[in-house]
Amino acid sequence: MPIWRPRMAATLTVPVLGTREQRIRQERSDELVTLPVRPRSARLISNDHNHADEVTLTLDWTEAGVDPRLLDDAVVAFYLGNADDFGRWEPSEKNCRFMGLARKVEAARSCGEAATVEIEAVDYTTLFLEARPFGSSGIPEFKQT
Repeated sequence: MPIWRPRMAATLTVPVLGTREQRIRQERSDELVTLPVRPRSARLISNDHNHADEVTLTLDWTEAGVDPRLLDDAVVAFYLGNADDFGRWEPSEKNCRFMGLARKVEAARSCGEAATVEIEAVDYTTLFLEARPFGSSGIPEFKQT
């Protein structure tokens, strides 16, 4: 009988990070910083083609490793898979379930618990949906630009 051993991981890729001098140097280059993280919890919502897929990740503040305000331009990749009999599992292209842009990043602190960072992200479909020049009904005409 197969046993389900779910594992998840995520990566956050941000364009600018580090000290003032490092940020200035990065602004002049295409250098990116990739942070591998282990989410405490995740919610993945798959929508139809008229709405972007969404993922919400909750991370320990120490897992994020940086000031959450630096993560608001992050590209988020979410991986989900099943570990083998020995509990081994590695994130890969094969088990990538989501790739998109961070839309909202918030730090939360509650009394008696460790601080968390919650990241809401939408996939790249949102860029196409926001760029639609025509309404969702009717036929476009040549006079429209």
